[in-house]
Amino acid sequence: MGNWLYRFLFGNPLRTLRTVLLLIGAAHVLYFIVIPHLLARRKIRSPRVRRYLEWVVATPSLLGDALRAEARHDLMRLAHMEGRHEQVVAQGLAIVRHAIVPAGMKAEVRGRLADALEGLGRVDEAQEQRRLAVADLKAADKTASWYVNRGRQLAAERDFASACRAYELGLEVAPEGPNDARALLTLHLANALFMAGRVEESAQRAEEATGLVHDRERLLAAHRQAGASYGTLGRLEEAESHRRRAVELAEAMGDPDKLADGLADLAELQRKRGRLSEALAACERAAAIKPTRHVEGVRYEILRSWGRFDEAFATNLRASRTDPNPTPRAEQMMQGIYAYGRAFLRMEQRRLEEVPALIEAAGAGVRGDAKLTVWCDAAGTRFAALQDRREEALRGLDRVERRLEDFAQDRNTCAVILSNLGRAALTLGEYDRALGYWEQYLGLPPTPVDLPIAYYHLGEALRGLGDETAARARYREAVATGLDTYYVQLAEARLRTALG
Repeated sequence: MGNWLYRFLFGNPLRTLRTVLLLIGAAHVLYFIVIPHLLARRKIRSPRVRRYLEWVVATPSLLGDALRAEARHDLMRLAHMEGRHEQVVAQGLAIVRHAIVPAGMKAEVRGRLADALEGLGRVDEAQEQRRLAVADLKAADKTASWYVNRGRQLAAERDFASACRAYELGLEVAPEGPNDARALLTLHLANALFMAGRVEESAQRAEEATGLVHDRERLLAAHRQAGASYGTLGRLEEAESHRRRAVELAEAMGDPDKLADGLADLAELQRKRGRLSEALAACERAAAIKPTRHVEGVRYEILRSWGRFDEAFATNLRASRTDPNPTPRAEQMMQGIYAYGRAFLRMEQRRLEEVPALIEAAGAGVRGDAKLTVWCDAAGTRFAALQDRREEALRGLDRVERRLEDFAQDRNTCAVILSNLGRAALTLGEYDRALGYWEQYLGLPPTPVDLPIAYYHLGEALRGLGDETAARARYREAVATGLDTYYVQLAEARLRTALG
């Protein structure tokens, strides 16, 4: 047997040459494709893996540079996660120059390349890469991965409604049963549905994804999305179940960032239940593992619910400066959300001199996102009322109110809109209208921590209408929640002063 194999491999010069070429080819595939893929398959930041991939792509290949495209792609992804824009650009340009690289892969590469070019301030080049990415994708076969890429392109443009449609079409062509293509499409669809305000459908798809995904990284993402969707719907027990599973996965993976964020998710559920002391303690435990941006964001929400507005403002500012997103567009949106939060705090404090700049920054940051733009419009309406710009504020009430039905599934967005409109109407002395807004808010229904907000403002509207008995009953309902929140304190103050 051994002699036969030797003769087959090396029996004459031609066979020897063929064997040597096959061994070189196999070694190249193993070194440039198989090992890098195995090391980089976990979609997390890994400086060690990045350094290894840098070594791989720097190694000369006898079979040509195109063989290194997959390793370059993995290196590009890791560098992108770390905000290493120059490295992303160098690897991306090296990949797309090869004619044999599939069009679908080129489209994905150009998307990351555009993000990096934006991060370097090379905006015109970034726009050109985005245009080429769309063109490359049009030339590719419409497989399941095609729809993943198209959905990502649309999501990057904040067109989540169209992204949802792309992922749904992808599911129509994906193989039936548990498989990577269906799992990835379902997970992306759950996220896009959430961002589009279709939260009930998002929860259903995220649940489905947890049964399709086997990779721990994606499984964790599916459970976090399910937790976020159920939390937004006010279904806190279901949210907690998914968030605890996400924490277990983060612990098993040994990822401190994801573990801290998972614990912060659980702290946010405690806040929503109105257990602010427990929530803050849980947040401190998460911060001890890793003080991530998300941990600081949850701390901000806790402090805001307590009425500790100056501390909340400082925490919001700190969160905005922590671990910025390496994708400029995503970071711009996050900065808009943080600016919105600071504008809200200053309006609560009636420190109006800072509000115009914050609302302008918020609007600029979230421009192009339908849901978050309405948040900013509603806040602008409230601010106009606080400045006694009555006609402008009334027009704002009408304009924003018409948008409510667009977000019927998104309880959180409805709550944000109604709370701003309700406050604006009270400031304008439009008490009947304010009563209607706060009754809608109460009917959502709000999470336990926000119930006192509804009861207190209903009391204010009734007080404005001269019905002091009904107003006192609403203030008592706020106090009866037994929560230690800012609006419970305000309701107690109203009852102590016997309505003035």
